[in-house]
Amino acid sequence: MAISGVGLVAYAYSLALQNNPTSSNPCAPPSTSSNTYSANFQGTEYWSQNVTFTDTNQQIALVGVQFVTASFSDPLVSHLENGQCISVNSPNTQASISVRITFSGGTSETLSLNYRGGSQSEQYSLTTQLHPRAGLLWQPGKTYLILLVSKS
Repeated sequence: MAISGVGLVAYAYSLALQNNPTSSNPCAPPSTSSNTYSANFQGTEYWSQNVTFTDTNQQIALVGVQFVTASFSDPLVSHLENGQCISVNSPNTQASISVRITFSGGTSETLSLNYRGGSQSEQYSLTTQLHPRAGLLWQPGKTYLILLVSKS
């Protein structure tokens, strides 16, 4: 059975589309992340990573735990409005995010977090699963979120 070159390319493209969800924000730059590092939060040791999410369906893996943005709203990130890419340059603008966290055993939880907006206190959300426990952390003055996965 012969497969034409066009058919093979079309098949490969369809697989790529299935594995790369479409962006809901055509103006968004790609997400960025730091190297993994150790941190202590509320007396617990965590693996941590600084991440700047910019859209939905962005994913980061941290020590076997998947973090995928389910919803995202941040006026500081370039977004489409009236056909143009714009952003609001104000540190007092509130952002919100929901992230689906999937553990290596297949269980998942969705965490939501409102951050910035002039807040002067840490904002965080942690899973109910404890071993490992995962979470989102924002610290005042930072432009990124910190992903957390407990070491135990």
